[in-house]
Amino acid sequence: MTARTAEKKTALRLPERFRQLKSLHGDPPMSVPYGYVSEGTESFLFVSPVEKRDAMPFHDPETVIDGIRRELGEDQGIIEVVNGITREQRRYIYTVVKTLKRMQGVQYNLTMHLERADGVLQVQGFFSEAGITGARDALVFALLEKQGEIRVRDSVPEGWVSDPYDPWYTKGVRMNRSEQERFDVLFPAHPLSELRKFVKEIIVDN
Repeated sequence: MTARTAEKKTALRLPERFRQLKSLHGDPPMSVPYGYVSEGTESFLFVSPVEKRDAMPFHDPETVIDGIRRELGEDQGIIEVVNGITREQRRYIYTVVKTLKRMQGVQYNLTMHLERADGVLQVQGFFSEAGITGARDALVFALLEKQGEIRVRDSVPEGWVSDPYDPWYTKGVRMNRSEQERFDVLFPAHPLSELRKFVKEIIVDN
């Protein structure tokens, strides 16, 4: 489907599974909401324009990573920051940050900026675990422990968590091994797998 911002000027091709939702008071300015629910994921998006001066630097993911670290809460951690060029030769950059939900489970937050002929488009996505939570972590942990890739010493797992860009960074909730992209194929309904699938579709279709 073709998503448009509230200004009706800038279009973005979204996967057909996403449906436009009713805008509510408190939504980001000039944004349009979209949503999709699958077996293991609740997905919610805002599509909106941003001023070029407020966009993330398309050429400089390191600066973006540093900026994220300054704002991370104790219940958050970086999963990935990636830049590149879409099929239509538009620059993009996106960030994925995980946040522990208050009750249980994890939400993966996507912020993606796409360069357009008439400015910059922002996609803010929230991909949350639905139903049974923690299965991906538990199964991959057991697999890697069996293979000897991680060890548990004095009830502390070694080699399980690490910041993807700085092994010495220890603040917040660091990325764990199950969140590596290589495991997405085993857990296609997991919110992080759904998020990465969505990003790939946006890059190919725009």
